Amino acid sequence: MSVEQTRQKRRRHAPSAIAHPTSSLVKAEAQRPSRIFSPFRSLGHVSNHIPLDIQVRGAQYLVTTSVGRAFQTYDAAKLNLLFVGLQAKAPIAALKSHGNIMFAASGNQVLAYKRGKLIFTIEPPTANVGTITHLEVFGDYVIAATDVNHITTYRLTPTADAAELWTHITLPSKSIRITALAHPPTYLNKIFVGFSNGKYAVWNIRTGRQVYTSPAAFPAAITCVSHSPVIDVLSIGCADGTVLVHNVKADETYLTFKAQHRITALSFRTDGPQHLATATSNGDICIWDLNKSKILHVVRNAHSAAVTSVQFLNGQPVMVSASPDNSLKEWIFDSLESAVPRVLRQRSGHSAPSTKIRFYGPASHWLLSGSRDKSLRGFSLWNDSQTTELSQGPGTAKLAASRGVTVDEVKLSEIVAVAAATAREKDWDNVLTAHKDDNAARTWNWQSRRLGAFTLPTSDKTAIKSVAVSVCGNFGMVGSSGGVVDMYNLQSGIWRRKFEGASKAVTGVVSDGLNKHVITTSLDGKVRFYNFNSGVLVTELDMGSAVTSTELHRSSDLLALACDDLSLRIIDIETRKVVRELWGHTNRITDIAFTPDGRWLISASLDSTIRTWDLPTGHLIDGVRVGSICTSLAFSPTSDFLATVHVDGIGINLWTNRSQFVPVSARHMTESEITAISMPSVGGEGGAGLLDAAFEEAEEESTEGDFESAEQLSEKMLTLSLVPRSRWQTLLNLETIKMRNKPKEAPKVPEKAPFFLPTTKELSSGAFVEDAKKTEAANTADGKKGRKALAGVGADFDAEGPFARLLREGNESGDFSAFIEYLKSLPPSTTDLEIRSMQIRPPLTLLTLFIRALTSRLRSKRDYELVQAWMATFLKIHGDVLVANRDDVPELRQALEAWRGEQEREGRRLGELVGYTAGVIGYIRGQ
Repeated sequence: MSVEQTRQKRRRHAPSAIAHPTSSLVKAEAQRPSRIFSPFRSLGHVSNHIPLDIQVRGAQYLVTTSVGRAFQTYDAAKLNLLFVGLQAKAPIAALKSHGNIMFAASGNQVLAYKRGKLIFTIEPPTANVGTITHLEVFGDYVIAATDVNHITTYRLTPTADAAELWTHITLPSKSIRITALAHPPTYLNKIFVGFSNGKYAVWNIRTGRQVYTSPAAFPAAITCVSHSPVIDVLSIGCADGTVLVHNVKADETYLTFKAQHRITALSFRTDGPQHLATATSNGDICIWDLNKSKILHVVRNAHSAAVTSVQFLNGQPVMVSASPDNSLKEWIFDSLESAVPRVLRQRSGHSAPSTKIRFYGPASHWLLSGSRDKSLRGFSLWNDSQTTELSQGPGTAKLAASRGVTVDEVKLSEIVAVAAATAREKDWDNVLTAHKDDNAARTWNWQSRRLGAFTLPTSDKTAIKSVAVSVCGNFGMVGSSGGVVDMYNLQSGIWRRKFEGASKAVTGVVSDGLNKHVITTSLDGKVRFYNFNSGVLVTELDMGSAVTSTELHRSSDLLALACDDLSLRIIDIETRKVVRELWGHTNRITDIAFTPDGRWLISASLDSTIRTWDLPTGHLIDGVRVGSICTSLAFSPTSDFLATVHVDGIGINLWTNRSQFVPVSARHMTESEITAISMPSVGGEGGAGLLDAAFEEAEEESTEGDFESAEQLSEKMLTLSLVPRSRWQTLLNLETIKMRNKPKEAPKVPEKAPFFLPTTKELSSGAFVEDAKKTEAANTADGKKGRKALAGVGADFDAEGPFARLLREGNESGDFSAFIEYLKSLPPSTTDLEIRSMQIRPPLTLLTLFIRALTSRLRSKRDYELVQAWMATFLKIHGDVLVANRDDVPELRQALEAWRGEQEREGRRLGELVGYTAGVIGYIRGQ
């Protein structure tokens, strides 16, 4: 073996050992976020295969578990979640606490956290040290062992806010691996290193030298090590199930035990009894009596997967265990003589990906989730500690023990469909589930969180494919793979009636809000409407493609169908017609969900996209591409969150609905605009909560590719303007509006002078004389300035304004478009003022040009109602002037005759078109 030792030990090695705290965080990807949804957080993560750590803070015990790239810390007293560590770049491979600091190994780095916040990062001495697999902390030293047999020691600074490189040890042999790392108590600067060949060695981390190596190997690879309350004595677990109580100093084995499976964790009991707990790879926990050298008890199937951690609380009859089955359990021994522990408290989540999720109730508090681990769980969005698994009966564990199998093997099969209603939740079972390859549905009681009293089989004895509960909570419906739907009373479990007619599996069954109809969908492509009370088939619709899933929005009577031809179809169940067809997915649609207002439909597909459709317009208004296929989704009843589950994740991902605070464009999104989005994290960093979304600024939507309609579709088509109707109506009735707003009586003179005016006595004292003089002088000066200003205004009064200037320019160019656009931009009162202010002295040029401008606009058949309103106002104001001067000003007469001719011509044309249309409609009515 070669040893590389740093010589300058007390000099901080900042470039290689210390990095900025933010360097190990996962930075948000530079990508366009979704228009509507932002990642919030991921629920349901408790533990994985990484051993837990117990931190002692006075009388409080803190339990920390790894959950991928983050860790979670619980209070051992109640297993309440205290905080979540910031997410690292790579998965966490080891956890060790030291005082109030939590060290986590991630990749080739060691991250130091304090109450979940990253305070510093320890970088590797070189880039080729490999990935850290084991971590040990004692005194001021942090020791990290990697998968390529590098052991690096760092020393904490006195303020514990950084670390310096101390020694770096390289083991040359590549045939063996480091499989265990521990520090025997009272061994100064020594570490115990276990290897895959069954041997161990003791190293001095200060000098970087090997102190001792075992001459003989143990029966198999060393998998775990735990120190005992006795000095020099360790317990060593091996891959073949051998457990040794070994004196390291004397290299002598005191006791040897043999389990049937690989040993994964060890812990000595320290509250009195001389017991040793061992965990195995098959999920068992064994309790051994060290005095009598025999086994006392075996907790069969303590976890459904390998138990990777088992540890006693110091001086207490409490044992903590964790497993990759996503559970954390506390066990208590009720007496000193007892060797049989019982579960004191636990936290758990799904151990396999969810298959179906649905929100329960109107408050967005609970989310029902069925999983491949054969469990039905209720996840609380308000408080993680309220999350629970619905019990499948107290006899499940006993039945598994009697058969010698695990609990999972006697559970109901995987849930494929779930339905619930809250109307009668306090009276009887109100949740219904369908299970894979099972011909009977099961009822569940949400109030008691347990399996219900009834089993609802299909009448044709085929497997169930879909379930539904009526809105009143009295009836449950089960659809079979044979095409039959059976209805049961949920209070009594009695069969009521069946709905027949489908030739293939029933993929969806729903009832409307008034219990008038039962609607079913099938793989034969038919949507069938049945009478709820009689079971008679009323009508059926042919979709032309197999329907794979169904969702009903009862408030709007809209039924959404996901079809095998990769389309989404929306049916109005009142008219029983297809009102929308939505295309865009490129692979099978896995699930669909309405928003509570029924305006949007969210769909997930095997093409790894989640799309949002605006039903009034039929547009795809949002789409994101996720890294893992979404298998089920649900939208919260209060519109706060979208919940999704994915094919390779055990958590439930929550996405914030930004549309509650930020306006969302209904512009159609193209396929090229659908981009990848990062998934929600356990701690929620990088995401957006409801408060964050409330203060976000609305993003400007790109108008690239938007369709802009022409102002006039055809030169022969009479076109109205786009200005509000109130504008030209106000112009026509402006005088009436002014008369209505006129005060009914003149303002009254106050009877008494205001209190702030001076009295006679104050005036006689001369207190206000000087102020009056100053005020008079100021008014005199202002008066002079005012007269000058008025003189200036008078001098410029004859200058042309934009109204007259645009009229003259339009007459010269023959195009009055600029003048018309200017006039359209004016409010009604300003338009009236401009028309009244036109010069009425001969030769009446402005009046003539104004008539020509309106005639030109009428001839182009644009802004028809505005032109009529402007001309009506013009004639009402200047009609007497026009009559008096029509014979004296030839240009004015010609302009009026041109207007009259164009008006009559357009009136006749419009009358003919209206008359023709009225005749056709009358003829059709008569038929």
